[in-house]
Amino acid sequence: VATVDLGLATLTSATSYYDNESTAVNDSTSLFVNTGSFNFWPYYGNFPRGLAVTSTYNMEKSFVQEVRVVSNWDKPLNYVAGVYFQRQSRHSGYDGYAPGLDDFSLATGFPFAGPSTPLDQTFLLSRDTIFRDGAVFGELTYNVTSKWQITGGARFFHQSFQVDAVNNFV
Repeated sequence: VATVDLGLATLTSATSYYDNESTAVNDSTSLFVNTGSFNFWPYYGNFPRGLAVTSTYNMEKSFVQEVRVVSNWDKPLNYVAGVYFQRQSRHSGYDGYAPGLDDFSLATGFPFAGPSTPLDQTFLLSRDTIFRDGAVFGELTYNVTSKWQITGGARFFHQSFQVDAVNNFV
């Protein structure tokens, strides 16, 4: 945040930015065990024991900027005027794998995975989002007396949200 006294007004600029990235790997075997699709297969006397792994990732960036001018005088009429901008982007997803699933399916004839499925993949979700917000705002205050004032303002804004997603569940 930076503030500059212009004499009759104060100019303030507030800027923020972040860039965050995270990844995780989880054991998701219980999702399959509970549905009975892995550990209760009749092949090989309920062997092999199933294993499912989920990788998750999230990459997010955001930039926000606001600039405003506020009157800095001792007069009955005072004002605030400014502009605002935000852009936030995110890339996130989930990749589920069951190591050995394709080989097991081929060996037993159990049609769990098919030719359109990447090796041992059980599900995939990939999503990209972009959010934009822009605004112009203003406010006028008339001090009727030292104890009474009338204030009115307006904000004009435009927002957009874009999503591109891919989802595949085997």
